[in-house]
Amino acid sequence: DLHFQSVKTFPVVLAAVLPDKLRHHGEIWVVTGSGHHVNRSSHQKGGGVLETAVIEWLTSNEYSFMKGKDKNGYGGAILVQSAR
Repeated sequence: DLHFQSVKTFPVVLAAVLPDKLRHHGEIWVVTGSGHHVNRSSHQKGGGVLETAVIEWLTSNEYSFMKGKDKNGYGGAILVQSAR
């Protein structure tokens, strides 16, 4: 769960955690949140900024993944799969 990570800190977390977890489990859900609850007057940026950054990071590091959506069509979770 990356909810309390920032765009600057999440790469350190994913680089440390993903390889081992994928090796043991084959796939991992990375929860970013979709940003749709962020108050407009908040210091946080809305609109799934973290999710977008994570997807860019996964792509640049050649991970295989799929975006998840809830019943309302919001994203906020990414299924990362190990290369088989």
